[in-house]
Amino acid sequence: MPIEANLKAKIRLFCYELETNWYQPVDQLQHAKLTPAKKKAAQKHLRESVLLMSPMFKGRDYLIGSEISLLDCCVLPILWRLESLEIDLPKAAATIQHYMDFHFAKDYFKNSLSKQEAALRSNA
Repeated sequence: MPIEANLKAKIRLFCYELETNWYQPVDQLQHAKLTPAKKKAAQKHLRESVLLMSPMFKGRDYLIGSEISLLDCCVLPILWRLESLEIDLPKAAATIQHYMDFHFAKDYFKNSLSKQEAALRSNA
């Protein structure tokens, strides 16, 4: 965690946003027996929440600073699961796609995946 109080506050707010708008829909989609309507609603909510954050990824390989941070470690597992959750990002989300491609190609990310997690994406 950074030393600066304002940066710590931003990280906490972003983590809250992730918990509320990213992790909860993922939990619903992965663990609950959903009706098709509820599944579609959860997918839509997650997709829109990810797209709302796309400006944060613009021109960046890392969310904060010049190396991987706690925020990257919170975001990347969700982005990795999007394909298995049947969520496609539009071409307009190129900034997110660049961020994903950058990290997913790194050894530190590949080595962190279990066999089950690696199987969640077709190009793993």
